[in-house]
Formats: sequence, C-alpha cells, structure tokens
Amino acid sequence: MKIPSKITPDCILESISELRFTSKIPEEAVFGSIYGHFKDRFTNFENLQTLQIPEQIRKSDSNLLYAPLYKLNFDDIFIQIGPRSLSFHSTEKYIGWTAFSSRIHELISEILKLDIIENVQRVGIRYINYFETKTILKESNLSVNFNNFDLQPFAHNIILNYTKQDIGLTLRIYENATVSINKNASLENKLGSVIDIDSFINNPNLIKNDTEKLMGLLTRTHEAEKELFFSLLSDDLIKKHNPEYQD
Repeated sequence: MKIPSKITPDCILESISELRFTSKIPEEAVFGSIYGHFKDRFTNFENLQTLQIPEQIRKSDSNLLYAPLYKLNFDDIFIQIGPRSLSFHSTEKYIGWTAFSSRIHELISEILKLDIIENVQRVGIRYINYFETKTILKESNLSVNFNNFDLQPFAHNIILNYTKQDIGLTLRIYENATVSINKNASLENKLGSVIDIDSFINNPNLIKNDTEKLMGLLTRTHEAEKELFFSLLSDDLIKKHNPEYQD
C-alpha cells in the first residue's frame, strides 16, 4: 500500500522514543550526569510520581524496572530519565518525524558521549493516536468475530503482538475510551478511540557510542509502526484526514 507522508489532523497524542540500557555508573548517578550536561538548556525539570515508590519495589516489579523517575522539559520536546531508561517525547502538536528524529539525534549523541551507557537492551518508538469516533474498528481493516457471543457495539479493548523480522510490534486498540487532551493550556476529557502502537528491537547489536546505527534502528522501528498504523485504517478513514503523499 502507498503510505501517506502526512495526514491532517495527524491524530497523534504522543510520540515516544525509548532506550533501555544497563549503565556503567551507579544507577542513582544516571540522572545527575544527564541533568548536569543539559542544565543550561532545559526549561525546567520535574520529579515523577514513580520516584515515590521505594527502590526495592521498583527493582522487583517488571512493570516498574524501566520506569522513568525524572522529566526534563525543553522548548519543543521533553526527556524522561530513569536509572535504566531514557525516552524522548513529542506531545500536543507533533513536530513530525523529520524534526523529532533530528532532535533525538542531537540529544542522544551528546548523552552517549557522557559514556554512562554500558549496553542498550531495547530500542523502541511508540505512537499513541486518538480518533473522535468511539467505534474505530468499524472504520478499520481489522475485524473481531466470535461465534455465539453478542459483542457490544463499542466496548472493544484489543492487544495484539506482531513480529516483523527482528522488530516486535504491540498493538493496543481501545474503543469508547476517555482521553485527556491539552487544549488552550487546560486538559479536556474526550471520548473516542485510541490506537497505540509500540515498535521495538530487543538486544540490538550496538557498538559503544554509535549514534548513527542507533538512529538507523529507531528509523526502522518508526517505519514498521507507520506501516502497521496505516494498514489498520480504511481508505475512507484515511481520506477523511486529508492524506499527503510524497512523489
């Protein structure tokens, strides 16, 4: 299929690019090293709620092991930092993959030069998309059918896992979901549907400080995410979002 280079509106609530790693330095020193390097450039920083969870619990719970503890806000994106993870976020008005990947490249190349990462365990990108329709499956190429069950008209929560070569993809679809959207500097709760795609590579073979290979892996995960996203949407739904195509 021919994939649009852009749709309007783009539907993206948040784009997240994440690294999970082991560190060369004590885990409690990871944030301080990154904070000290960027202290003159970010607008402010925040302690995240996960910092209140005792360290022993975070280390023993697989759902919290890579949880971020701090947030650095820049003008266009923000970074979340944990003792074993680093993620770059574009929210509200998505700046586009070209600009977003350029900012990631700029920042990650500096972080790698700090020589705090021993081994990258996971490289991934995640897009969370919101649609105003509460029944996104009716406008998608995905159908769910069960014999002898009367499915509710819009109450589907679906999680599917895919593999494409060395790339894993986790697809989550939520219908009749409530999301909080930042509008005019305040949060507005809206009902609709969410398509959430996490595209990742586990245990990539990365040479120390190889920014270009790392960005190549992120680009591949982005392309796989984008292909899955548009393969889900019906032609009619894509047309409603004013697709633009590159020659």
